[in-house]
Amino acid sequence: MSGPWWGKEVPRAVAAKVADAAADRRREHADDVNEVLPPLTTTDPAKIAAELDARRAGFTPSWTNRRPDDPGIALQAVYAELHSTLAAEIDQLPKKARVEHLIAAGAMRQPPRPLEAMLVFEVSDAAAGSVSVGEGFEVLGRDANTGAAVTFETDRPLSAVAGKLAVLGTRTAGSIATQTIPTDDAPAVVYPFSLTPKPGIALYLALAAPVAPTPQLAFGISLAPLRGAPPPVSAGGLMPPPGAEPPRLQWELFDAGKFVAAELIRDETLSFTQAGVIELEAPSGWRPGTPPGADAKTPMYWVRCRLLEGEWPEPPAIDGIAINVVPASSGRTIRDEAVETPIAVDPASRRTLKLANSPVLEGTLIVKIDEGGDDLVDWEPVDDLSQVGFDDRKFRLDAVTGTLTFGDGRNGRTLPEGFRNVHATYRVAQPATAVAAKAISTMVGAAPFLVSVSNPKPAGGGSAPEELDAALLRGPRDIRARGRAVAPADFEVLALRAPGADIRRAKAIGGFHPRFPGVPIPGVVGVFVVGAKRDDGQPPIPTEPTLGAVSKFLSSWAARGAEVVAVAPAFHSVRVEAAFELANDVDVTETIHGVSQLLDRWFDPVEGGATGEGWPFGGTIVYDELIRFLLEKAPGVLAVPRLLLVVDGLRSAHCADVAIPQHELLWPGQHELLALPRRKS
Repeated sequence: MSGPWWGKEVPRAVAAKVADAAADRRREHADDVNEVLPPLTTTDPAKIAAELDARRAGFTPSWTNRRPDDPGIALQAVYAELHSTLAAEIDQLPKKARVEHLIAAGAMRQPPRPLEAMLVFEVSDAAAGSVSVGEGFEVLGRDANTGAAVTFETDRPLSAVAGKLAVLGTRTAGSIATQTIPTDDAPAVVYPFSLTPKPGIALYLALAAPVAPTPQLAFGISLAPLRGAPPPVSAGGLMPPPGAEPPRLQWELFDAGKFVAAELIRDETLSFTQAGVIELEAPSGWRPGTPPGADAKTPMYWVRCRLLEGEWPEPPAIDGIAINVVPASSGRTIRDEAVETPIAVDPASRRTLKLANSPVLEGTLIVKIDEGGDDLVDWEPVDDLSQVGFDDRKFRLDAVTGTLTFGDGRNGRTLPEGFRNVHATYRVAQPATAVAAKAISTMVGAAPFLVSVSNPKPAGGGSAPEELDAALLRGPRDIRARGRAVAPADFEVLALRAPGADIRRAKAIGGFHPRFPGVPIPGVVGVFVVGAKRDDGQPPIPTEPTLGAVSKFLSSWAARGAEVVAVAPAFHSVRVEAAFELANDVDVTETIHGVSQLLDRWFDPVEGGATGEGWPFGGTIVYDELIRFLLEKAPGVLAVPRLLLVVDGLRSAHCADVAIPQHELLWPGQHELLALPRRKS
């Protein structure tokens, strides 16, 4: 014989390919979780066969034939080949085990976040009164990238009124000075309380309407961004810090020849310090008129807002104002679904059911179960069943997959027996990345006398379901926080879970308030927020709705009683001017391009820095570290004879470190890189 038959059937190339594939999987897994996990077992068939052979003398001392064509050697080789394939899968157990442990601890993948938009409804002049737009009223928009239809639903009811906003004016004394009303067709930035607001100054609004705009009037206010970044958004706190109280305003209606106080139902703008909706209650007998100083030829319905006391850090600048405004978010509501798709019944008697649609938007699931009584009984979703009692009507929801896991009688009540006895109402996420301004224009819901709907501003704040690899990194930190913000690190982790906030990173500072830099304010936590990556090459500055979502979530859910101020960090442009000596065997263009990409990543606020978790807030650019990074990571770079840093247009000294102000970040600019003439061999 020229050789044993099993050597021909299983060539070494197959064994090498299996071993290489297993090694690749281990490397990918190590990269995914940002750490190197040791292999559980070898996947090399030769090593497996050698280990078996080493045990032969202890188990079968009479087996002394070691010829290559011995049947025992053949069986040993076949086993080694088969075991290598199984071992490659066994070596993935650390990742699978970590996933199962995180799920058991309640740290599951984060569900998607819906897009949020402000909708403006128009009512026909033929309407005899206001039109009720209910909560969950459906409209359709178009995805800016795919063109696919995206369903939006209103977040609360709206009493829409006929008419149009006809006058926006300011009065200090004498006549009312009218200003341009910012609209989509006539964009403008106006200062409704002038550039120098003082107590007594007033904002005037007039509606030209065929009937009285009652019983409620909703104004949407959009503030122009200041210096390219949205203003800080504050929420929570038992009382405002000294000097941080918003100005005190008085809303009034002009009725029967005089202004009378109006009841303020809602002021999401916090006295014109952030964008939002202002709702006023309007009496049924409200009559049109013309206040003194108004240059109006026909009577209208006038609203006045007077500054009683206080001041703004900077005067409010409005770039949009409209009536009949209501917030809406993407998603489609599924009502009273009979959940009847069983997934599994595990040995611990925990039944798992699956919703017909997924992923589920956070906080929208309502489950009612028929337990044999006259009425359906509410059951509550929780993150961790191990924390509930034996008789608690609770279950665990995996919002990404839409699965419901019920208790086993020790932790959580078992699911009652029955057919179609579990009823669920929830909102399913819509796959959308962005919806442009005016792209929401189709009404699915029906209401009499509604003429049109539109979104003056783009919809934003949405995100896709969390990837598994990201959940593996976040999970241990989330478990440590346990849903409560105590230390600053807890605020940073939990900020990423804020519904409606599309952010990549957060930095919390105890006692920090942007209005009082350098002065610790008890009971206040400042949270610097890094937004999502932008397509225009600009820094990831968060939007104002994102800041609002973070501050509201942390103050109301994770840190009750504390005032949380969400802030957009300042970014400093950094450019590198450098000359390189390159190896003779590398392509100059490709190498310089690769160096530029490495520099961009090094200074990146999300993926940069020495740890790859984002450039540190206020982190100094250390010259020696940057040189070492380039020499280690840039293939083909032999030396860096010259390197200068240009931050915000200012060149640093040669070989000097550059300090960044506290709580601020970097953003890579256009680098100037030069390859020096190559040395002759």
